Amino acid sequence: MRCGGASGARVNKKNIVKTGLSPSTFSGSSLGSSGDIIQKRMTYAGLITSSGAGAINLSSFDTNLVQSASEWSSFATRYQSYRVHGMKVTFMALHPTVDPAATAHGVLYTSHSITSNGPSSNAQVLSGEHSIKKPTWKNLSTVVDWRVNPNAKLWTSTSSNIPVDNRFQVNYGSPSTFANSVNYYWYVIEFIVELRGTE
Repeated sequence: MRCGGASGARVNKKNIVKTGLSPSTFSGSSLGSSGDIIQKRMTYAGLITSSGAGAINLSSFDTNLVQSASEWSSFATRYQSYRVHGMKVTFMALHPTVDPAATAHGVLYTSHSITSNGPSSNAQVLSGEHSIKKPTWKNLSTVVDWRVNPNAKLWTSTSSNIPVDNRFQVNYGSPSTFANSVNYYWYVIEFIVELRGTE
């Protein structure tokens, strides 16, 4: 699933957490090359929906999700190995104003972690690295790169999943109670992917 023009989504700069890579890094699909290594921007998008019990459950987006990006298959067949340098996750509120009649508003927590050592509760998300707490009617964006997990610099065959110990992720969840089965966010994940070894 792809959201055209998503990288241009208007997000207040105050709601951006930066970790090395800047949000502007994610503009353009071809980001350059060095020797036999090229950098590409790939995207994946979807909805975050409250459960039938009215919860936004603890979840995460990790770097292995790049294989679900719309651009992935065309590059995976042309290159032998890959690694994810960074990713930007943008949460775009589908209820941008406080309207109790439309939905029960709450807060969303996000943070960064190594995938093999992710949080097990919303409290751990909030106390995690580069955490954000924002009302659900506000957009937010967070950028994370492989400095969270140095193992992420290791190469993986394009025919394989990234080993769990080599991944990093953006965590999200909420302690709030929401309306049941309501779409709260449209999310867009932008990956900076490095590939090498043309076939």
